Amino acid sequence: MTTERGCIYRHLFDHVFATANLPPPVIASEVGSISAIGRLVAAGVGHALVPRMAVAEMLEAGKVVERPWPGKVETASLVLIWRRRRIQSPALKLLLTAAEQWTVIR
Repeated sequence: MTTERGCIYRHLFDHVFATANLPPPVIASEVGSISAIGRLVAAGVGHALVPRMAVAEMLEAGKVVERPWPGKVETASLVLIWRRRRIQSPALKLLLTAAEQWTVIR
């Protein structure tokens, strides 16, 4: 199982197999939700390559098992966007302040 074409995780999925010189697996299903992919794996439907943070609770509960990746571990950029307003809510101000420690806000 994998995400649909156009998703950054699908791009990484395709890319990591090519760069690790591994044959790409047969894709049984394209699913539009990473959490749904995790639930399908937990139900025994198949295997998937997903971000650890998306299945962290399932890993801790023992519903899925993490296997080491044999190739180079790739990363995906995360982008935080918000509607620019003259007045920012207190919650948005806190979020933006916290986000500044990890990245440059443009």
